[in-house]
Amino acid sequence: SLIRQTMQEAVTLISGKNQAGTKVVLSVKRPVANSENTFENIEIAITRDALHINQVSTEKLGNDFLYVKVTSFSKTVAAELSDALYLACTGNALPYETNALLEVIKTYKPEDCAIKGLIIDFRNNGGGVMEATLDMGQTIMESGNTITIQMNANGRNLEVRQRIDGDNYVQELVENDAVVKSKATPRVFRLVPDIPIAALINEKSASSSEILAGMLRANDLAV
Repeated sequence: SLIRQTMQEAVTLISGKNQAGTKVVLSVKRPVANSENTFENIEIAITRDALHINQVSTEKLGNDFLYVKVTSFSKTVAAELSDALYLACTGNALPYETNALLEVIKTYKPEDCAIKGLIIDFRNNGGGVMEATLDMGQTIMESGNTITIQMNANGRNLEVRQRIDGDNYVQELVENDAVVKSKATPRVFRLVPDIPIAALINEKSASSSEILAGMLRANDLAV
């Protein structure tokens, strides 16, 4: 029963947690039409589903510039950015079937992109998943450093350096300017060529927003 439950408590019970695809049956008592003080019980079956809110939106501007608004950084935001940029570049949707997607990655050339300039808006974006930030940088950058993390472990001064090198994404553990461990994996495929980019931030931009904007600016890709 939802009697004496707050609205938020009722919503939580009905929506469930990690229960997408399951069903819940609501028993509702309502007045009978044209009958005073008479009520009837009805049952309403609801199938739960995950609610997805797009974090990337775009708008085409004059002179073939593209405005991109990024509202947050979740696990899906990098894929959303790739979808949006590919659509703007080619006029076609990025395929989701594996073989078709691999063929696009193999044959696509950033120089064929129709976009002539890019404005990425991170204002009021509080950040989120770091891995998504690094993947998003790879869709824009041809090469260069993405992030360096300095740490001290048991008196050892270490750095974790990550960079794009050709077709690979390289992660290195560095001690005293010497690489002591290195790992290379295939990079996220690049979608846009070398074009003017503006990265917009404000006092409410934080975490991943600042990192990605700083990454583009540090590699002289954005102002």
